[in-house]
Order: sequence, then C-alpha cells, then structure tokens
Amino acid sequence: MTVTIHVFASLREQLGRSSWTETLPDGTDTEALLRHLALQSPEIAILQDVIRIALNDRWVSTATSLSQGDEVALLTPVSGG
Repeated sequence: MTVTIHVFASLREQLGRSSWTETLPDGTDTEALLRHLALQSPEIAILQDVIRIALNDRWVSTATSLSQGDEVALLTPVSGG
C-alpha cells in the first residue's frame, strides 16, 4: 500500500521536504510506520517519542491500522513566546 507522509515546522526544515509517499506492506500500523521512518531518518528517530500522529486529519494512537491512500501527518511539539 502507498501512504502520503506530511511533516511540519522544524521537522520539515530538517528533512528538506514537506511531504512524500511511502510504500508499505499491507497491515502496517502507525507504530510500525514511525519505526520504519525512524530507521530512514535520524531526525525522525530523535523525535519519535514526542511525535504526534494524525491520520486523515484525525489524531490517532500509535497502533492505528493504515490503508491504501491514507494521509499521515507527523507533528512535533512547538514552543512559542
């Protein structure tokens, strides 16, 4: 299956892109996706414990099943002042 990954803020800047597609085995869940992405990217690996996941514009837990064509947003904590 193919899903689209979106990243924002500092993670987008660190990765140098705001979205891309990933081809994953059927049955992959958001937890497995995050592990997969962490292996590919040290920027994601460092933040994987604090990344929040939205699936098709809804917040989800780290063990939510993915389907063909899903859109996954990885959001990191932000600070402001």
